[in-house]
Amino acid sequence: MSVVIYADEAYAGGLVKRAISTADTWLVSDIPDLPASKITSGTFAKSIISTTDTWTAAEIPSLDTSKLTTGTMATARLGSGTADSTTFLRGDQTWVKPLEEKLVDTTLGADAASIGGSWSGSYEKLKITLLSKGGSAVGIAYVRFNGDSGAASYGWNDVGIIATAVVDAQDSSDSEIQLTGTSTTAAPQVIELSVMNFQTTRKAVQSETANAEAIATNSATWLSGGTWENTSNSITQVDFPRSAGNWLSGARLIVIGIQ
Repeated sequence: MSVVIYADEAYAGGLVKRAISTADTWLVSDIPDLPASKITSGTFAKSIISTTDTWTAAEIPSLDTSKLTTGTMATARLGSGTADSTTFLRGDQTWVKPLEEKLVDTTLGADAASIGGSWSGSYEKLKITLLSKGGSAVGIAYVRFNGDSGAASYGWNDVGIIATAVVDAQDSSDSEIQLTGTSTTAAPQVIELSVMNFQTTRKAVQSETANAEAIATNSATWLSGGTWENTSNSITQVDFPRSAGNWLSGARLIVIGIQ
């Protein structure tokens, strides 16, 4: 037997179970369908939704990513390819390496006769920047690759403007590339190198150097073309020694590799 009670007959205190069903336990038929929007608190028991103890993929509906507001998603779920510290996720959901990669970024913590860095992997072009705070004595900035200081490993040809004079210097067989010809300075400098780095060919080196001289002293500027004669190895190390004195603390070296 069931009893029908109209809303205007209900007491202010609410309907009791026995007013709707004569059984002591709620029956499924006693409970009307409820829209999900009406269920705003509490937790469904797993058994109410699934008859098994383990959730299956079919029991979990698709979720809009805007609903995932906490936690961390495994990178393997984000796209195809290898997800690691050297790749980024493109808009087409693939993990790729960037065209350019920073290989070295080091700053001298104390005065030193040389500043350098090394890396692994092969890059067909290198962009190398040395930011110098000056030298402890007047000297020439050199560059060497892979620790090679052989007497006939390099060649170079420099042209520059010192004060109002155009000067040039060259050496076709040397133990380093001289970046300012035979001109010495203790002034701060910025040195930019662009290096062709094919493993089986000689390495072409183009450089630009500018000195930061004191006001009322004309600054010096140099352009240089050089060669490292090695045809067996890619460049994986660069060093900037000085002909005299030390680089001052705070000098910074940055190397960018291009695949």
